[in-house]
Amino acid sequence: MKRFKFTNTNNKLLFVSKKILFTIALATIGLSASAQITVTDSDILNIGDVIYEATDTSSIGINPGNSGANQTWNFSNFQTNILDTIIVLDPINTPNGALHPNADVSILMDSNYLYLSKSNNELSLVGVDNVPLYLPFCPLPLTYGLQYSNTYVSVDSLVAIAPSLCQLYLGVPCDSIYIMQGANVTWNVDAYGDVILPSGTYSSLRLKKLELGIDSMYVHVNGVWYVDTVNSGIVDTSLEYTWWTNEASMNFRIVEMDYTNNMANEVVFLTQGQTALVQDLSADNFNVYPIPTAYNLIVEAKNIELTSLELLDVNGRLIVKKEFMQSTNLDLSKISKGIYFLNLSTSNGKLTKKIVVE
Repeated sequence: MKRFKFTNTNNKLLFVSKKILFTIALATIGLSASAQITVTDSDILNIGDVIYEATDTSSIGINPGNSGANQTWNFSNFQTNILDTIIVLDPINTPNGALHPNADVSILMDSNYLYLSKSNNELSLVGVDNVPLYLPFCPLPLTYGLQYSNTYVSVDSLVAIAPSLCQLYLGVPCDSIYIMQGANVTWNVDAYGDVILPSGTYSSLRLKKLELGIDSMYVHVNGVWYVDTVNSGIVDTSLEYTWWTNEASMNFRIVEMDYTNNMANEVVFLTQGQTALVQDLSADNFNVYPIPTAYNLIVEAKNIELTSLELLDVNGRLIVKKEFMQSTNLDLSKISKGIYFLNLSTSNGKLTKKIVVE
């Protein structure tokens, strides 16, 4: 390999050497810059994704590492103590989709439906089952160096209460209480580099989230509102780190670590094999009858394959859960009259049907 002699007094040689070194330096800078990624709304929670989320309850004391550029976070020893499946659905095809018009996607997890708004500047939770609320998840797009703050209210409620109960619990004979719960949140994309998980290595951004929870309570006594100073103020402070990638096989944050007390008690991470696309099945794949029904419901699959069945009420509460191969007969004689939703899932996709019990 040819080496340059910088002791040479030949100005031409010195000039060429510096020029070549400058070119190499630029190339090196370019390579480093290319490691920085951007995570946009299209990289997160797309309809049809199936995400396998693991919880490691044994990694007590693990720390989030350093901030800055070109970091390596070796989480290859994470253990799967708990495994959850997250299915990303179109809100229209869910039991409570109509109650959350701002939701772009819905997450089905443990028979609960979470409704999220996903835009080009924020991912936020806008409802759980039939309850509207607002919790910002993260700003978008995520890029190294991003800093963003938000103040939000998740609960805003006026409650009438008997003066005797108010006296018992709050010490004043109020007839109403007004509650606001919210937080001040600051996000900072403070690092980028490679995250090593049991499933592989991913170019990632680290998002630091500091949240100050704030409660405000007012009591109404003799026509006047008073601040309840005992139950108002900053109630908790939390610190959380999450890692995000734009790789197509990982459509959610790949690691989540609560570091509130300067120590992680458990860690959530994504495992291999997520985001297998779930198609919406055609209604022609199943015969479901009679609708409306009074005592029983027959479900017949056109194909001989394992089908998972869930029957939920309008509040998202699980009524029946079972699996069958080609057909099944549900006994509905002991459930209340009303509207229900039947979820049918196979290896090829998912179908939701509205059921009326009279």
